[in-house]
Amino acid sequence: MKYTSEIEINSPVDRVIELFDNPNNMDKWMKGLQSFEPISGKPGQVVQNHDLNLKWVSVKLK
Repeated sequence: MKYTSEIEINSPVDRVIELFDNPNNMDKWMKGLQSFEPISGKPGQVVQNHDLNLKWVSVKLK
């Protein structure tokens, strides 16, 4: 699955990365996120795998 979104953020790059890398903030930028579980990789690692449960309107993805 590929998902792409683009926005312009008026904040220092380091601050954006700090907020984006924190899984507790995922529901603030990922609409419909119901749960998030790491499968492999470590925080800050370039390649990580996660199990995300999303719900959009009446469609639930797992």
